Amino acid sequence: MNDFQREFVRALFDPDAGGPLAGQPGFQVYRNTVMAGCVDALQANFPTVCQFVGPDWFRGAARCHVQLHPPEQPALVHYGKEFPDFLAGFEPAAAMPWLADLARADLMHLEALFSADEDPLPASRVASLGPDQLAGARLRPHPSARWAWFDAAPIATLFQRHHAAREAGADPDLGDVLWQAEGLLLVCDGSAVRSWAVERPAIVFLSACAARQTLADAAGAALTVEPDADLAPMMRLLLQAGAFAGLDDGLSQFAATSACAALPENPT
Repeated sequence: MNDFQREFVRALFDPDAGGPLAGQPGFQVYRNTVMAGCVDALQANFPTVCQFVGPDWFRGAARCHVQLHPPEQPALVHYGKEFPDFLAGFEPAAAMPWLADLARADLMHLEALFSADEDPLPASRVASLGPDQLAGARLRPHPSARWAWFDAAPIATLFQRHHAAREAGADPDLGDVLWQAEGLLLVCDGSAVRSWAVERPAIVFLSACAARQTLADAAGAALTVEPDADLAPMMRLLLQAGAFAGLDDGLSQFAATSACAALPENPT
């Protein structure tokens, strides 16, 4: 970015910026149009946060965010990656410490929606493995799968209630929500992003799988956070949700290694 471009961006997003550009006739109109477009994009990308706090509060916070974090790409469909962290330090949101996590849930939804498309792993593929194969197998999470554990609030329930209310064109019913920690899992099935409230062992298990740990190690990691967890229904839920896209049972790699070992060292 050259000096003119930097000055242009500063004049565009800093209302207190001076200089010849800011003083040009019509520049304020252009600045307002760009600002409105960025705020509209944030409102579209973080609908749960906007629904929770109301459009007026949200758009005021969004304008502050845009001034601090202007978009770096011309397409605004992914704009707002810094928004959750911004809300975490935004003084008017201090009385709502869970708001940043609600924004993280919206961001997870956005990422899942625009992720790569791939068929989910059939449960029958896992069921076909013997005990020894199963222990050494590695599950690959689906490209659209997003998961997180939220200690401060029932983010999964809040996210799901607000989403259902938007679909129905109604206000969310939050009267019976239990204020407790929750895990959230999101997976896109190709046409829509679906959500599940999950326990912490499932979150730990998915993270272990993403780190390429074997199923035995991933199960062990899940049990470290909840020793009495029943992993069988957890596994059924994750497979039914389409949270995985691939499975490495180690046999293909073993076969390839054996075939290479059988080759002559100096073929002629």
